[in-house]
Amino acid sequence: MGISRDAIANLENNRVSPQKMLIQSICYEFDVNEEWLNTGEGGIFISSKKEKDNLDELIRTFKQLDSPNLQKYALEQINGLLDMQKKE
Repeated sequence: MGISRDAIANLENNRVSPQKMLIQSICYEFDVNEEWLNTGEGGIFISSKKEKDNLDELIRTFKQLDSPNLQKYALEQINGLLDMQKKE
């Protein structure tokens, strides 16, 4: 995943917290449910092919955004949707 041994050691020893992009990469690479990884709630793995296909499409689309500002905006919008969902 392109992470140095030092970075892994820092994570394992709680010297640093993982960045959101690292968490997302781990979830994508190993089909892990991000909600479970962050909160312990829900199933451990992404269970359905449709959910995996949606995640793949989201990541492909995000990677096509060349500008860090556009990537930041996309993440803000997704987080806004999560906040709306929590309120419902």
